[in-house]
Amino acid sequence: MLHHGKIIRLTDVEYCPSVACRLISTGQLIGRGYSLSTTASGTKLFAPNGDLYLRSDPIASVGPLHYVRVILQFIDEKVQVISSKKDEYLLWHHRMGHPSKNAIKHLPSATRNFKTITIPIDLAPCSGCATGKMAEKPFAISYSRATKPLELIHSDLCKFPTLSYYRCRYMATFVDDFSAFACIYPLAVKSDTFHVFQEYKACAENSLGAKLL
Repeated sequence: MLHHGKIIRLTDVEYCPSVACRLISTGQLIGRGYSLSTTASGTKLFAPNGDLYLRSDPIASVGPLHYVRVILQFIDEKVQVISSKKDEYLLWHHRMGHPSKNAIKHLPSATRNFKTITIPIDLAPCSGCATGKMAEKPFAISYSRATKPLELIHSDLCKFPTLSYYRCRYMATFVDDFSAFACIYPLAVKSDTFHVFQEYKACAENSLGAKLL
């Protein structure tokens, strides 16, 4: 979104070519730390640090969505500088094949005529790096849900990184898909898995009033 030659980025947006006006969700903004001040003359959006971020003239209000005639105002220059530093760091992070922050920090000394890149402190984890470090592939997305308790149970056997106080190395998890009823059992050895499953089966059937088939 442009205002006097400056770019303001709004994340998590949807592009709808057939919509003739912009839709802004106040609930999403408030959830991210922004605050709104609405009067008969218009609506002002304040950044988490208290500075005015944008101003709009309301046309009408319907539920949580406000139809607005947007007039953007970018007051805090520091916000734009921080955003630019993040974009520059992420750009080179992706170009270089997702190296660590320490590797990017040494680029000016290891190359010729390479400008210094400022590494942001409050940087969210890179999704590509997180995926590459996963020991197992993520489960496929499923949109089907159970229609009654104990119809579908999600179970997993995990290993603790360190031995627990009671000398347990593993844990078995059981989650009912319908009710989200969850149980976790610490295990000293893997061979105890069937025993805790029987214990979970009895507990879940008594608690939920259903049978695990």
